[in-house]
Amino acid sequence: MNTVLPMTLAEIVADGGDTRAILRARVWEEFVDNSLGAIDQAMAVLTARGLGYNHEAQPSYWRRRTRTVANILSKLPEEDSITDVLSRALEYVREHAPATSYLRRNQICFPPQRPRKQQRKLGPHALTTDIQVRSLSRSFLDLRIEAKVLFEARDVKHYCGGKGLLRFSDRDPYTDQPVGMMVGYSLRDDMRWIGEIEANTAAYTQVRSFADVRVGGRTVRMSVSSRHKMQDVTVLHLFLPFRTDPDAR
Repeated sequence: MNTVLPMTLAEIVADGGDTRAILRARVWEEFVDNSLGAIDQAMAVLTARGLGYNHEAQPSYWRRRTRTVANILSKLPEEDSITDVLSRALEYVREHAPATSYLRRNQICFPPQRPRKQQRKLGPHALTTDIQVRSLSRSFLDLRIEAKVLFEARDVKHYCGGKGLLRFSDRDPYTDQPVGMMVGYSLRDDMRWIGEIEANTAAYTQVRSFADVRVGGRTVRMSVSSRHKMQDVTVLHLFLPFRTDPDAR
């Protein structure tokens, strides 16, 4: 029996365009593939405590308020604290990459809390993106990442809502590029989230077309978000495991 493979990210980004659009879309797919690879390496760095200290031992890593699930009281990490250590681990990966690597050849960096391009707000009022993956040598390669903690059902609403996935449809859009990313910091039940996310967005006219997409050698879940007066953006959904204290898994 023949198996129909998902479309590639390049095919979706090109969307039947001309030769120039196809070539640009292939560059985008290579960029995203290597960005995902860097995230995998960064997670390995954190697991191995490669930053030189145990980030989970830092009081500032944890929220002050606890949550209870299955009659177990758990401390949860702060969303911004996870983003901080993940960004530091990504920089570690970049700094230790060989000179011939994709990251070094294309001058890829991973700054956190970067202002959105399409806005005029300044200082504490500026709208920021949690993590930016960008190339200093190819300015159009600019992947904006929004992250949310996922622990129980109510967190899915935040992931999908106006401070989560819907940010890609803002009047001042989260990104002006064809691809963006949502990252779920998964604290338990890692396999449940995408189904609940799709169910929670069923009534949103701004979010549609959930499907699998091939990015290099991996398959990632994606959705499409409509942007104000701009071309639609393909949003990739990535889920990264982090621990509670005690571990809720």
